[in-house]
Amino acid sequence: MAATFENPYIDFAKKSFVKIFFIGIIILPTLLQGQQVFLPKAYTAKDGLPNGYVLHVNQDHEGNLWIGTFSGLSRFDGNSFLNYGFQKGLTNLSIDEVYEEVDSSRIWLGSRNGIFVLSGDTIKQVVVEDSVTISFVFQIQKISSGQIWALTDKGIYVLDN
Repeated sequence: MAATFENPYIDFAKKSFVKIFFIGIIILPTLLQGQQVFLPKAYTAKDGLPNGYVLHVNQDHEGNLWIGTFSGLSRFDGNSFLNYGFQKGLTNLSIDEVYEEVDSSRIWLGSRNGIFVLSGDTIKQVVVEDSVTISFVFQIQKISSGQIWALTDKGIYVLDN
C-alpha cells in the first residue's frame, strides 16, 4: 500500500479560500448596491444668496425656499434669489425663523430684533403689547385653533386671532 502525505496547512488554506470566496460572492454585490453618489450644488453669495451663513430654511406651498441668513431673508424659486433686507423693511438682518401661513399667504419672520410679517412685497414689524424688545425668536407656528404663536426669549406671543 502506498503512503499518503497530508499537509494540514494546505487543507486549512483550501477551506479558508472557499469560505472567503463564497462570503465575497454574497456580500460584495450588496455593498456595491448600497453606495450612492451625491453631487451637491453649493449656493453662495456669488449665486445671489445674501450670506453663506444660513440660519433657517423653509419651503412654501409653491415650492419656493425661504432662507434666513445673517444678512437678511431670501426667496429661492429654484433658479434665482430674491433678497429682502433693510430696504424692504427689516430692522435686523439675522433671520432665525421663517414660517409660512398658507391660507393667508403671509410669511412670518423671527429676527434678533423681534417678529416681522411679509405680506405680498411688504415687510412690517409686529409690535407686541408690552413693548418688550424680543432678542430671539425660536419658533413661529400655527396651532389647531388657527392662532399664530411665537416662542421667543421673552415668552410666548399669540400673533393672530
